[in-house]
Amino acid sequence: MLPNILIINGNSSRLPLLDRSVHCIICSPPYYEKRDYQSGSGLGNEETPEEFISNLMDIFDEAHRVLRDDGQLFINIDDSRDGKHRVWRNIPHRLIDRMTRDYIWRFEDEFIWHKPNQIPQSQRCRFTRDYEPVFMLNKSKLAFFDWYGVLEPIKASTVERNRYAHKGRSGVDGYGMWRERKPGEQTGGDLKMRRAVWSINTSPYPGEHYAPFPEALVEPMIRAGSPEKCCSVCGKPYARILERSFDGEYNRKESLKQRKRMEGVMTGGIDKVTLGATQSVSWKFKGWRQDCDCPGSTPARSLVLDIFGGVGTTAMTAQRLGRIGISVDTGFQYCQQTRSRIGLDALDQWETGIIDDDSDVSDLPLFGG
Repeated sequence: MLPNILIINGNSSRLPLLDRSVHCIICSPPYYEKRDYQSGSGLGNEETPEEFISNLMDIFDEAHRVLRDDGQLFINIDDSRDGKHRVWRNIPHRLIDRMTRDYIWRFEDEFIWHKPNQIPQSQRCRFTRDYEPVFMLNKSKLAFFDWYGVLEPIKASTVERNRYAHKGRSGVDGYGMWRERKPGEQTGGDLKMRRAVWSINTSPYPGEHYAPFPEALVEPMIRAGSPEKCCSVCGKPYARILERSFDGEYNRKESLKQRKRMEGVMTGGIDKVTLGATQSVSWKFKGWRQDCDCPGSTPARSLVLDIFGGVGTTAMTAQRLGRIGISVDTGFQYCQQTRSRIGLDALDQWETGIIDDDSDVSDLPLFGG
């Protein structure tokens, strides 16, 4: 039985994990020629961008081996400037092109991490760059994605604006007349699908790491890319049980095809209903159900892996959300900092009697969840 958090000091090109065992991988590789991470791998300090991308490919080939066929991979990687020619090298998209060239990886999505507290830049030839891209890749079009788990509140102004419907704009009334409608009608209640621009401040870190993940950035990726529960035998994600309720009247000219989509089946994280249709439907979460036929199965935690673990933010956030977090890093000092953050150093002191026997370790992240 795995612990809540597993720390591995090693090279991610040779992971001590079983084939197709991990549900979700979230990572941020060292950025090329930006800083010396002192990880011992030399990654990011290669002679050329091509060599850097080639080394990353070795690591992502290994990530492909350990990721489940229904798993998701999230990569946060920023670009760097060519000082001689004063141009961006376009490394993030060159990497994605290499990964998807032979259809080994599927390029599912790209979203933006907008950093409102970005330090202003002094250059006079371009705009201040206050964002980094995040890429979502997988191995199959049936990859798990829990859209319901990352719904976000709609603004109060939107709630007020959506009180009214009109044929040709919302198609609810069917008679071309303005009418007041119930709050939440055609919006899926008070929630909406998460957008592709996430405004999240960078987080200060007191330890020796230049660029730790903010937990607020990692959490939606974990919620969307890994199930809260999975089969203890085969690892297949449990399915959400969602109850649909239809609000208001539909356009009487609505096509049969659209109606069938509205009455479609939604299981697990695979949405078989057009997402636009959720604007006309309210959903209520009722629980979880096993989505495989494995005998003797019980609910288990899914596995979330960070192959550039740093100081363990991904693993700690995964543990807090009820998953098993695995953090891998070549830098021994970063693994030691992760131990301190989750309380292992304090636990060692408590067990060896260096501190008082009645010291409380129950609040340490190691024991959460």
